[in-house]
Amino acid sequence: MGRTAMLLVVLIAAATASAQVYRWVDKDGKVHYSDQAPPDAAAKDMHIDSKPADPLAAERTLEELKAQNVGLDEAAKARDEAAAAKARDKDLKARRCDEAKAQLAVYERVSRVVTVDGSGKESYSSAAELDAHRAAARQKVAELCG
Repeated sequence: MGRTAMLLVVLIAAATASAQVYRWVDKDGKVHYSDQAPPDAAAKDMHIDSKPADPLAAERTLEELKAQNVGLDEAAKARDEAAAAKARDKDLKARRCDEAKAQLAVYERVSRVVTVDGSGKESYSSAAELDAHRAAARQKVAELCG
């Protein structure tokens, strides 16, 4: 019976724990708080009552924070994926631009264009057709590089 009574007293004392806190202002005007009164300054006794933490509430808070972190991790992953997709798109656009510029350079250097049909027969473009190829190539460069 003595053990039970002692345990009960300890539990009650823990449930109504209080802390002694002192507050004072030093000669420079800085405010201090401590659990011990300063020997050389007038301190105000600030009695603070405290209660033990609720472990279930702490666990719920921890689970809520973990859930929020999952949301943050997913948002960060989505941002990273979007940035990677944007970088891929930018690289693809740059490659297509370079290809269009190279094709335009070819059309600007040649004096005629040879096309080969499915049976292997060659045909040469006229000056007007070459001008049309050049115009189309310039338009493609403007679209892809502009």
